[in-house]
This record gives sequence, C-alpha cells and structure tokens, in this order.
Amino acid sequence: MPNSTSPFGSNCSLVFAAIALVWNSSSVAAVDARPSSGLFSAQLVAGPAGTPLATVLFRDRPLIRFRSAGPPPPLQLATAVAANLQQFCEANGQTEQLRIVRSGRDASICALDTPLIPISEAEAATNHTTSADLAALWMKALVEALNSPWLWVGSVTIPSGEDFPLTLMTNQNSDPGCDSYAPKVVEVRAGSNPRELILHGLQPGKTKVHVICGSAQGGFEVTVQRRAGALLKSPTVTLFGGKVNMGQCMKALQNAFVVSAQVEPGARMDLGKPIDGGSTVLAEVKELLVPLEITGQYYYPVRASISVPVQFQDYPQNKPTMLWVSNNPERIRNMGELFEQSLVARQPVRFLFHHKNDLSQPCDFVMEVMNQTEQESSLVVVESSAGPTGSEIQAGHVAGLNYLRQRQEGSGYLLTLPGRSCYRLGTYTMNPGMVVSGLWELTNQGEGELWFQCRAVPKGFGQTITPLGNFETPPQGSSHTYPEVERVLETTHEVGGRWTFINIGDNATPSRDGKNNLAGNYGVLYRVNLRITNPLPQQAEVAVTFSPTGGVARGVFAFTTGDRNAIEWIEVPTCVPPHEFTLKKLTVPPQGEQSLSFMTIPESGSNYPVRVVVRPG
Repeated sequence: MPNSTSPFGSNCSLVFAAIALVWNSSSVAAVDARPSSGLFSAQLVAGPAGTPLATVLFRDRPLIRFRSAGPPPPLQLATAVAANLQQFCEANGQTEQLRIVRSGRDASICALDTPLIPISEAEAATNHTTSADLAALWMKALVEALNSPWLWVGSVTIPSGEDFPLTLMTNQNSDPGCDSYAPKVVEVRAGSNPRELILHGLQPGKTKVHVICGSAQGGFEVTVQRRAGALLKSPTVTLFGGKVNMGQCMKALQNAFVVSAQVEPGARMDLGKPIDGGSTVLAEVKELLVPLEITGQYYYPVRASISVPVQFQDYPQNKPTMLWVSNNPERIRNMGELFEQSLVARQPVRFLFHHKNDLSQPCDFVMEVMNQTEQESSLVVVESSAGPTGSEIQAGHVAGLNYLRQRQEGSGYLLTLPGRSCYRLGTYTMNPGMVVSGLWELTNQGEGELWFQCRAVPKGFGQTITPLGNFETPPQGSSHTYPEVERVLETTHEVGGRWTFINIGDNATPSRDGKNNLAGNYGVLYRVNLRITNPLPQQAEVAVTFSPTGGVARGVFAFTTGDRNAIEWIEVPTCVPPHEFTLKKLTVPPQGEQSLSFMTIPESGSNYPVRVVVRPG
C-alpha cells in the first residue's frame, strides 16, 4: 500500500499478532464489542468489580488493554490508539521506526516522531509497573507480532461491469492468489502492482473471497452493485446577459444534468455548488466544476466533480406578446391547477403569479412545462421569484424589482426539454399563511407548442422530470391572459401651471377573451416619458413623487434623465395614504426644459392604481 505522503515510509511491513501478554483474560468480560472496520478496533470490557476497561483489538483479538480510568476515558483512548495503529499499517510503517519516548514519568511508543500509543504514569500504576517498563513490554509484543505472517482485507463494495483495483494489506512479498469465490458474481485476477488484485463485478450479489499470499491467508466479502446512474453525454449550460446569479445558474445546471444523466429507479441525483463559484456567474466564466452525487439504496454511488462548459449569449430582447396572470384564486384553499396555457413557439410571454396558502397544511406551488412532441425542445427563462414569506407587499416588491433589473440586463438561462416529458421549472414549499410571488419571462425556442401549468400539490409531491404518458392538451387554457403587456405614456408638465398626475395601474386592461379585466394592471410594464418646461425667467425646482391612492403600496422605478443611458433605480418603501414618497427633484433652467423617463410595473401585494405626481419642489 504505497503512500508517498506517509511519515512512516513505504517499503516496510508490519502488523500486531493476535496475542495477549499483558493481562489475565479470565478476569474480564466484553460488554460493548465494536465491529472492526480495519485491522484494529476498540472494545469496552468490564474488569473486576465492574471497573470499565478498554481493549485494543488486532484482527478481533485482544492486543493492548487500558486499565486507567483516565482522562481520557478508556474506550476513547483505545479507539484513538486503534486508529493510529491502523494508519501506521496502511502506510507500510517499518518496525525499525518504532521507538519509546519518555517524558517525565510518562512514556509513549512512537513511529519516528509520531506518537502511536501513550502510556501514562497512572496507566502504568494500574499494571503495577512503571511507564517505561510497560512501554518496553508492549513494544516487545508489537515487534514479535510483526514477524508473523499476516494478511488483511476489509469488506468491499464494487460496481458491476467495471474493474476495481484492490491492494492487500500484508507483510508477504509473494503474488496473491484466490482459491474460492462465486464466479458468477465476481471475477478475480492478479493486478500489475505488488499485492494487487483486480476485481471485476459481473452481476449484483455477494460472495466470500479467500486470498493466499505467501505464508499468510485471509478472506473478505465482496458486494457487487449496479451504479446508481451514469452520464450519457457531457452536460453544457447556456446563460444570457453579462451575469447570472448562482441560484438561477444552479437551475440551468440541474437541467443540464437531468437531460444528460440516467438515474436508476429509486436513486436520486444531487448537485453541489460549483467549486470556487461565487454568488454570481460572470460572462468571463467558461466552465464550472460541479460536484455530482447519484445515490440510492442497494446501488453503487456515483461521486465525481464534472467540468461543465458555460456559454453566454445575448438575450433575445423580444417584447412579450402576452401577459399571463395566476392570481385567481389568490388564496389556495384546494390542491389542483391554478393556471394553464399553451406556450406558442417564438412568442415570449410574461408570467405573473401571486398566491397565499390558505390551507391548514403545507403545500408545494409548482410550475411545469410539458413537451408533447417527440423532439427535444428548449425554453429561455428570465426568472424573478420571492417567498415563501409572510409579507405579501414585500414578496410582490422583490419580484417586481428583480424582474425589471434582469429584464433590463438580459439575464436568464436556457432549459432543454426532452420529447414527451413534463419538466418542473420551480417548486416553492409554502407553510400555511405564506405567500409566493413572481414575474417570469418564458420564450419557447422550439418548433412545436409547449403546455405550461402551475398548480398546488401536496408537499414533496412529484419529480423534476417525468415521462408525459398519455397527456392530452385541455381544450382551452386559463382565461387570465392579457394582450397588453406594456403601456407607454407621454406627458408634459409646465412649471407654474397645474400639478401633473400620472396614473399607474388605472384603466384595467381586458383579457384576450374579453371575460376579465386586470384591475391594477399588475404585471403591465409602464414606460413614461415626461417633458418639463419652464416658461419663467428664473430656474424652478420640481418634485416627482409617489402617491398611493388606494391603500398601502410599494414600487420600483428605473429613471433615465436627459440623454444619459445610465439607469437610476429607486425603491419606494411601504407608503400609506395620505403620505407620499419623493422619487426625484429636478432643477429646470429659466425658459428651458428637462426630460425625464422612467419604467415601472405595478407590484403584486400592493394596492394599485397609484399616482406619480409632478409638482413644485
């Protein structure tokens, strides 16, 4: 077992023989045997009058006994010594490296400068001797043991259909051989390295393998298992914009692995955060190193770090053709569908959702997209979600703010949708009384239609991807779809004249089928161009304020002034009528003018319409 980093060397052989030289074994009884996971283990025993003692075992036979009450407690000390000796043997430590080191009235057996077995004055006293004499006695036992032939291999689990190299722990230099095992379960052959066997799993099962190496022999158990899964192709990720937050990048990574991997029934796949990955993935990143784990009961696990190529593209800044709203009912009182609609190819949609769990139990709010065609499809996602949280206003505000920022930056990710599959875009576990809110933008990049739905399901229900089965598209989708996704307002304010009121969220937009009106115009993007003129001979101060008119409200505004392209983001705190919040103050030159543009969106959870008021500052 070569180990170039070991302090014990790499060319010697040793082990402790199964001997018991230091105590009278007839006076103790084992009460807490611990199964051996190596050559050495520890066992708690009861001494005279029930005194707790601890034994270090070699190959499940007593080797060293600690009688002192400590500290540390006997079993803790014996466990540590067993680990030290196991490491020493695994590193091919040499007997010439063993020595006794004295420190005052204590002593220890060391390998070079590494302590293996501490021997305190108190421990020596319980053996009616000195620490030096006890160390010499234990050292003699170790050296004698190392001269006897020994071989040890622990139980191993190997994957079926693959070669598994196994190095024997032994002090024999002969080539190992095997004389019994189940040939239908495993194939055993000699390896190219000293003391090495190659195990090849043939089919799931268990067998005992008996090994002979020189004068030593031993047996071990081999369990053959199918791997829990495998990557069938290399995963790749496509992101949009100049940066994407890690949470959304993880969704793209999860999708890339889901469509690239085969996971056995009953197993599960988990991804870790990319190694050296921060909170944001920038466009300069070309690849991510992703920890992958696929595990399951009775399966051989897959654990690896996978290099995933990352490609950044410009977001296709196409104006959404439709606004979808999932808010009726706002309060979830039953499990089931909340919204469903056909996602037509090459026609982006903006999707707003805002729901509160009014059940007496937790539920999952899930969003799913179904590819009913036989061909692979793809979906571009701009995602902004908030919650679960107890604050409806805060949830709506965060969703609106992040959507506007990400839409402006073109930040998003691409998902691959296998043919005849249902893919879960998002799952939000809501306790009773909790709220989820979001604004997403979805673009079907495939050739055929996709079917989108969101629903309330029992907590923990469903998987990321499932076969579509015999799904048939409903005859019609939800009626809360609205063609007006954007409203542009041109307004002029004259200094010295009347105040100017710009209404955000009034004149409810009608649904596509004419059956509904979207009160408050939640999710409709407002672009306002304001021109302020000053006919007076002196400069004038003008204030632009946010004034809630229908109740408590928040807002977010993206301002551009004059010819500048830079955007100034202003968040409106919780505002209660009749109070208002000042958004901007401007100075307009005498007999001059000032231009101001802003973008905003009515936020779920707030009371819209609201007014933007332009008045003297």
